Amino acid sequence: MKFESSSDTSMLKINQLMISRYFVLYGSLISISLFISGATSLSYQIVWQRILAQEIGVDAISVTITVAIFMLGLAFGTYVGRKLSELTFRPILLYFAFELIISFYALESYSLLKEARGFFFSSVTVYYYDFILYACVLFIPTCLMGAGVPIIMKVLGSNGKATSSVFGLIYGINLAGAFAGTLLTSFLVVEKFGLSGSLELSAYFNLLIPVLILPLLWMEFKAQRQKPLFNFKTPTTPKNAVFSKSKHLTMVISAILYGFVTLSLEIIMFRVLSNYFGTRSIIFPILLASFLLNMAIGEWIGAALCRLKKISLNFKILFLYALSLTVLVSLFWIPESYLLDIGINQRIARIPRELPFFFIVTSCALLPVIFLSSLFPLFIRSSATENEAGETIVGRILFYSTIGNFLGATITGLILLPMIGTMGTGLPRVCLTPNSVTM
Repeated sequence: MKFESSSDTSMLKINQLMISRYFVLYGSLISISLFISGATSLSYQIVWQRILAQEIGVDAISVTITVAIFMLGLAFGTYVGRKLSELTFRPILLYFAFELIISFYALESYSLLKEARGFFFSSVTVYYYDFILYACVLFIPTCLMGAGVPIIMKVLGSNGKATSSVFGLIYGINLAGAFAGTLLTSFLVVEKFGLSGSLELSAYFNLLIPVLILPLLWMEFKAQRQKPLFNFKTPTTPKNAVFSKSKHLTMVISAILYGFVTLSLEIIMFRVLSNYFGTRSIIFPILLASFLLNMAIGEWIGAALCRLKKISLNFKILFLYALSLTVLVSLFWIPESYLLDIGINQRIARIPRELPFFFIVTSCALLPVIFLSSLFPLFIRSSATENEAGETIVGRILFYSTIGNFLGATITGLILLPMIGTMGTGLPRVCLTPNSVTM
């Protein structure tokens, strides 16, 4: 029998302690970076939306254009981020470079947005021209923002079905940062520093991310210094990780439908709330903050459900769908007299002193978003294949769901709402949800 000496045992304990502290430091820096990234990304979106509102008006159309531009850039970014993360040996270096570029671009974005319309056409008011123009101006920063999550998944090194709970946790942190950035920018930073000053402050705050990940960058450099930045050979994929054509097609359609439903709800609720509160510039950030908070809560719930193995995946999906459908239908049938009873007309006149009240109202109106967002980690788990890289799984599904976000914003805001109204648009959207989460 072999006995370990006391010195060997103590050395083993020291090594285990060092490893645990290393992972705590690693995870903490990644989590803080994701929180800041979410906060600054939505800060940029809020300020950019205010700038575009000055150019094309404060109404449902301008909000639709702003959201659609953001989602289109994020969609391309998730695709690019997935491809780069599959090829690179140094994902932290890529993330470091992307955050630097976003920060410096944001510093110049105010003048770019202000001058772009006058440079190309000063009197044309066609929304499609505005969309194409501003989508081109904001393509680089929104694309790089979208690339961040797949690259972080590469850094964390998850794979297979375990990816779902990891994604739910880190995406929830990113959305929580986005929620904080929306509130701070809308009701504090813009009021104090103006639009140009807010962009500068957010850009400088964004520069904290490269500073925070410098220790991780140094660790990566020491571990990978003998390797090139990219491996341009075809990434090795386990045979059991390859989708059949039918399963791949089902995944694509489901992800697009899922994204379509969630953004359709946001656009519909903005129209509904605008009918009650008026088309004030303050309504969009309140709605957006509520939407993001509910999404973050939903992602964390979904991550917890992924780890709960005693209940079948199909039961979880059907239960969450039933909850979202029941709550949504109930919200659409709330009588207008109830809103009058809680003094909504009187409170509108006291904005922004009544911000907590309106935040609670919008959060309750977007309650189905919690259940829909809880489905997303479960959706990733159902479509993941064992041994498949986490960045590949997340990048693929995020790309198609963000395409669905873009289609949901544009089709609902520019076509369905003008044609068939709020009630006709809202109820069919949630009925698509079973197809968007079952494989």
